[in-house]
Amino acid sequence: MSTSVAGSSIPPQEPIAFRTVRPTELGVEYWERTAQGELPLRVCSDCGQARIYLTSVCPQCHGRDSTWTTSAGEGTVFVSTVVRYRLSPEFPDSYVFALIDLDEGVRMMANVLQDGEPELVPIGSRVRLTFEELPSGQHLPQFVLADSANSRRPGRRDH
Repeated sequence: MSTSVAGSSIPPQEPIAFRTVRPTELGVEYWERTAQGELPLRVCSDCGQARIYLTSVCPQCHGRDSTWTTSAGEGTVFVSTVVRYRLSPEFPDSYVFALIDLDEGVRMMANVLQDGEPELVPIGSRVRLTFEELPSGQHLPQFVLADSANSRRPGRRDH
């Protein structure tokens, strides 16, 4: 089926797969390491600044040399919100989206997983790393409250 717009024919579009990871060259090792239960960080060889893999240049000193290290997987919620909008069928009806300040000094985006209906996570809450296995087999870093004894869900494994 195609749609006609002003006399032209537009072919049908494939639905966007939001939760499908297509690693870039910079991300291949990152995703390989998450599959092993690690949260890898890049550390600048010049200034020692840690960062998530997304850039080849240090945002602190603009150095280009870096090495991999592994996060301890613990951090603090900088800010969070409960999203009650289902972007696509791949997402739950509601979930907690947060910016997490890792103990290594890196801020990253992730979900804070909870059993039951998601509730707002207070700023300053301690969280720990877990992984969600995606249908592709890749492991997406997520977090749970550090003091949550029963926060593990099917398809997820704790760090």
